[in-house]
Amino acid sequence: MENTRGILLMVFSMFAFASSDAFIKAASNNDLSPAQIIFVLGIVATIAFSVVCLVNKQNPLPMTFFAPAVLLRNFGEVLGTTGVVLALAYTDISTMSSIHQATPLMVTLGAAVILGETVGWRRWTAITFGFLCVVLIIRPGLDGFDANALFALVGVLGLSIRDLATRRIKDSVTTLQLSVFGYLILVPVGFIMIQLEGSDLTYILTTSHLEQVYMIGIIICSMLAYITITASVRLGQISAIVPFRYSRLIFALFYGIVFFGERPDWQTLLGATGIIASGFFLMMRERDIQTLPSDESSR
Repeated sequence: MENTRGILLMVFSMFAFASSDAFIKAASNNDLSPAQIIFVLGIVATIAFSVVCLVNKQNPLPMTFFAPAVLLRNFGEVLGTTGVVLALAYTDISTMSSIHQATPLMVTLGAAVILGETVGWRRWTAITFGFLCVVLIIRPGLDGFDANALFALVGVLGLSIRDLATRRIKDSVTTLQLSVFGYLILVPVGFIMIQLEGSDLTYILTTSHLEQVYMIGIIICSMLAYITITASVRLGQISAIVPFRYSRLIFALFYGIVFFGERPDWQTLLGATGIIASGFFLMMRERDIQTLPSDESSR
């Protein structure tokens, strides 16, 4: 029963993430720049999560904000969010979401290279195959190459850094506090980006009603996604729940095809399928390793 609830929450979280992506895509197709989106999202979400922290009798900004692991996580959050928003602004949502599925592969790679975790040849093969599928989607040097798709790869790198750094953060730092930290750091980054691109900061206050609706949608969906994904992994077995993270791609393809007129080519669909297959293999292998003797776990 707990696994079922966890799975439903995970699927809803992926729907919320994909919906947030769709709102970002729609907002950027109008007059809102990626920098303005990041800036507003950072302000509103920081305030909202700070309030939730206070309601739960937690300090929204403890001194642990300056802990090395937290600072590294915040750097990853900035890099990941900026990469994803830029990718959504300048390339197809289906392309961005397909590449985004490689995040678990990058996390496993980072765990092996940086954290020194043991990764056997089977998982190295899956990681290599997954990244070859990413190359198939991006197609560098070929006619179908879109340099803007590299923003999605930057997003994958940033989110992987965030997830790896999170493993090194003490349990005394709560999920809500990390959420405040993650969104707060977006405020100065968004402000700097606005200055660099030369856009009007006051324009945010005079946006059209449609753009305001998009921003409200981004904020609500982002927060719902954050909350529900956290709740889902705390309810049941990770091995049963995490595979449903890939449902985000299904929702993203739906939004891309129905609302943005996208027609993903066979390379994108084949690459996305390969990435998901690699991710599933990694999850199954990691689950099996937990039941193997230590001398076999590195195979």
